[in-house]
Amino acid sequence: MSQPNNKPGKENPRISKKTLLYGGYSVLTIIVVLALVILINVGITALDNKFNLKLDLTDSRLYTITDQTVKVVEGLKDDVYIYTLYVTGNENSVVQEIANRYKAMSSHVHAENVDPNKNPTFLKDFQTGSTTLSAGSIIVSNAAKTRFTVIKPNDLYTYDDKGNVTSINVEAKLTSGIMYVTKEDIAKVYMITGHGEPTSNDETGPALMTILQNNNYDVSWLDLNTFDGTLQPKDIILMIYPT
Repeated sequence: MSQPNNKPGKENPRISKKTLLYGGYSVLTIIVVLALVILINVGITALDNKFNLKLDLTDSRLYTITDQTVKVVEGLKDDVYIYTLYVTGNENSVVQEIANRYKAMSSHVHAENVDPNKNPTFLKDFQTGSTTLSAGSIIVSNAAKTRFTVIKPNDLYTYDDKGNVTSINVEAKLTSGIMYVTKEDIAKVYMITGHGEPTSNDETGPALMTILQNNNYDVSWLDLNTFDGTLQPKDIILMIYPT
């Protein structure tokens, strides 16, 4: 009867092959699992970038979009552009997150950050005599850039008497801006000057103008001594306690 060859120092070829086979399966399994994990992460990231699937877990529901905004954005028929103006590396994470949520709700909404230091010529299309563009501002514009509104950094927040932030107005301002640039018929409001009324240099005038603009009125100052245009039947004229 032949005896098995179990001499010291000599491996059993059958055991060696099994070890290699099982080892190969283990390595292959690890590779497959890692590939699946990578694919899943890539897929989730792609979906999140497109549909913004992040949950709002903040105590104050900071990123939760109201039903009114959803109705406005989902009803868009024309493209709207949201340009945030932040220096690269100093972006406002709250503003960026909310802007991305608008973008995820409709293919008509485009949101991107423009570095004002790197792209100074970009601002020329939105610079008017009464508009000041600075880092931290937000531009909401139609595709042709023929109608736009500029949201200043201080307009994004409400402050108390001590200068502490009491509320964030990003959504309200963005939605109001979208309605302004997409509305076909915008009521014009003229604030009369030249009779001692509040002007752009007074506190009351700009405050009232801001309120009206936030409610989607096209507001401008009007001096009857120099006005050479034509008023339309739907135009609104405000003469505030003239002296």
